[in-house]
Amino acid sequence: MVRLNNGLFNVLISSEPYIDDPKKFAQDKIRDKRLRTAVETHQAWISVDLMGEADSPEKREEAYQIIGKALAAMAGPDCLALYSPELQRCNEFDLSLIDVLQSDYPLDLFEEPTFEPVIEVNENDPRMEAAVDEAIDRWPEFVEAFGHRTDPEDDRYIVKAEFCENRRSEFMWVLVTELKKDLIIGTLMNDPHELVDVHRGAYVEIEHDRLNDWICPGPDGEAMGGFTLKILTEED
Repeated sequence: MVRLNNGLFNVLISSEPYIDDPKKFAQDKIRDKRLRTAVETHQAWISVDLMGEADSPEKREEAYQIIGKALAAMAGPDCLALYSPELQRCNEFDLSLIDVLQSDYPLDLFEEPTFEPVIEVNENDPRMEAAVDEAIDRWPEFVEAFGHRTDPEDDRYIVKAEFCENRRSEFMWVLVTELKKDLIIGTLMNDPHELVDVHRGAYVEIEHDRLNDWICPGPDGEAMGGFTLKILTEED
């Protein structure tokens, strides 16, 4: 335990998983493959807790600032995830989060996923097959809208495509910068989970048969497309 002016803090270090059956828990509760892998494979945990209650919002904020700085000092490349029991939120760890942990608002790191979620879908799911078919059938609508855009820097024209390496594949979003007869050209918007030959921000050329989905502004300014997203966001 560590006593500071702000209170008494307990630091616990365990060489056992945080939950009894990490693999079962992760498979049952976590859809995001990145986060699920982190929870499944973790083998130990460290916690920093304020002993007793924070009797005001200010005290709570101060306590989390201390907890965040302590965790930032201990976190390293072997850290897989961060978890807040109070918020019931878990997020993948990345070294870029050190600055957030050291800030006045360390809980901000739970406001959104560290990386784009990777959601696995059964390739034989008829709903997904229908969504992809609709995206392909309506592709001319994207082409027409892209051709009539007034700002070449408009970043609202994006497509989702399959990227393959050996036997692995991932579907990722691409900001479209140019359309050719047989190619979609643009910049990769996602961080791959398993693929190593591409990365966020990379220049990519996509053949039409790898197209999976698209989004762009329609004639009324509202977004069109996103056919597969509707399936991914449906409750099981």
